[in-house]
Amino acid sequence: NQLITHNALFDLTGSTTYSGLGMAHNFGGTTYAFKWLVGNFDSSVDQTGSNTAGTYPATGNSGTKSVGLAYRGDWFINEYAYVGFSGLHGSVNRNFSVMALDGGYTRGDWAFNGQLSFGSQRNAASNGDDATWTGISALIGYKLTPRLQLLARADMIENRKNGGGTYAYNAGSSDIGLGVELDETGTAIDPNQGANLTRLSLGTNYQINANTQWKLEYRLDQSTGYNFTDADGGFTKTKKFIGTSVVLSF
Repeated sequence: NQLITHNALFDLTGSTTYSGLGMAHNFGGTTYAFKWLVGNFDSSVDQTGSNTAGTYPATGNSGTKSVGLAYRGDWFINEYAYVGFSGLHGSVNRNFSVMALDGGYTRGDWAFNGQLSFGSQRNAASNGDDATWTGISALIGYKLTPRLQLLARADMIENRKNGGGTYAYNAGSSDIGLGVELDETGTAIDPNQGANLTRLSLGTNYQINANTQWKLEYRLDQSTGYNFTDADGGFTKTKKFIGTSVVLSF
C-alpha cells in the first residue's frame, strides 16, 4: 500500500479474513495466474438470531457459519501493466456476492492504478432489506526524485438503496460516512435512502533506504449526509485525517 490508509473499497466492500482450502495456478509462464479458496470468510460477523432493521448482517440461521468461494485471476500484459478480476460469493448464514475489476500501469516515474467493485448482500441494508453497492477507486503516483513519490487517490461508494449498506459496513455503527443519510441534527432523512461516500487522499512516500519508507498522508472523507461527528459531538458531512508513518521491511 503506497499510502498510509487503504482505499474505501478495501475498507468497506470486501472480506478481510479467509479460512479454507484453496490452490494457486500459473499459466503461460508468468503471463496468467489464478487462485481460488473454498471456506469461511469473516466468521466474526456470522451472527446468530434474526436480522432487524439496522443490524448487520445475519439472515437468521442460528449457529451456522457462512460457506463461500473466493477467486482471483490476473493477466500480466507486459512488464508495465496488469489486469485482475476477483470474486467472493457466500451463502448459509450470510448470502453475499462481491466482484471487483482492477488494473495498473507503472513505467518510469509514473504509476496508475484503478479498481471497480460491485456487490450485494441479503438483508444487510440499514432498513433490513438487501444491500447493493458500487465503488470506484483511482490512484496516480509520480516520482519527483528516485526516492520521493507524490501520490493522489480518489474513491467513491454509491450506497443509496434500502438505507445503505455494504459487505464490510456495520449498519449499527456510525462515523464512517455510510448508512442512512442524516440531516444536521443526526436524524434520518429517509429510512430507505443511504448516504454515498467519497474520499480524496494526498500523500508522499519517501524511500529512506532499501528497507525503510517514510509516508505522509492527508485524507478528506465526504458524505452526502451529515454522517460524521466532529470533536464536539456535532454532525458533519466531512472528516479529515492527517498521518505519518515509517515502514520497515525485512
